[in-house]
Amino acid sequence: MSRRVQRVMVVDDHEIVRTGVRSLLTDHPDFEVVADASAGDAGLIAARVAKPDIAIIDYSMPGLNGLQLTIALKQTMPAPAILLYTRNDREELVLEVIRAGARGYVRKSDPEADLVKALRALSIGGTFYSPALPPAAIDRALSPVRGNKHHLTDREREIVCKLAEGNTSIEVSNILGISVKTVETHRAAVSYKLGMRNWADVVRYGLRNDIVAV
Repeated sequence: MSRRVQRVMVVDDHEIVRTGVRSLLTDHPDFEVVADASAGDAGLIAARVAKPDIAIIDYSMPGLNGLQLTIALKQTMPAPAILLYTRNDREELVLEVIRAGARGYVRKSDPEADLVKALRALSIGGTFYSPALPPAAIDRALSPVRGNKHHLTDREREIVCKLAEGNTSIEVSNILGISVKTVETHRAAVSYKLGMRNWADVVRYGLRNDIVAV
């Protein structure tokens, strides 16, 4: 009995990447590219319409970045398996996307065969991470953090505290020396991890659970 063809979506702001992935998969009839988008926001809309089994996404894109798109896609029904396919090899950022629910990570500099291997692994419920990513780092990302049952990173906890003090995202970015977009990305990650969309609820939860100091 043949397996069902896996429906794939590609979200990348470079047309050459989207075209290249589509061309690569023509040699693999068990995969079909059913949608593509050049920005994170458009990718989310496309996913809701096309309902792909697997979403191949970049990290740095207009609109929603890879982390924000991963969080949003995990909230769609049905949620696709997510494969981060990017030039970005900053371990901290990659691990954040994995924590948010991505089951695969392939660098654009990795062999094309690795992208196909990753798709095959995700299609059967497995995972695939670039050999360039240390297994110990993946284990740390996916394991509960001692003394931090909420799985928030130190930066996320710091941002929750600063916002709970009444600072705006712009003020927090100035205080911590990071971009406003980075603050908003961490806010989205915190809301996803805690299952709360209302920031007032996040602050109250933080106070009750010693995330935010009184």
